[in-house]
Amino acid sequence: MVTAHRKDESSTQMVAELTALVKEQKGRIAELSKSKHEQLGGYKGRIRELEESLEDARKANSQVDSLKQAKSKLQATVQAQESVIEGLKAERKLW
Repeated sequence: MVTAHRKDESSTQMVAELTALVKEQKGRIAELSKSKHEQLGGYKGRIRELEESLEDARKANSQVDSLKQAKSKLQATVQAQESVIEGLKAERKLW
């Protein structure tokens, strides 16, 4: 009977220890889950910021391309005007 009582106490103590361990593990899991959720939110925010920056960079790149084309056209116009001026100067010398 004493042996059965000791086994019963030992079993009760083991159940109590396991219950405490389970509660502790649940707490850790909840903490990790919360931490991962917060981290994921941070990552999503950072991704959003980076996507906005990328879109801004694409717009700026498009504007640069447009400006390059406009510069090229203006340079061609200036070169043509300089050529006309040189021609007029040469013609004036002939007169």
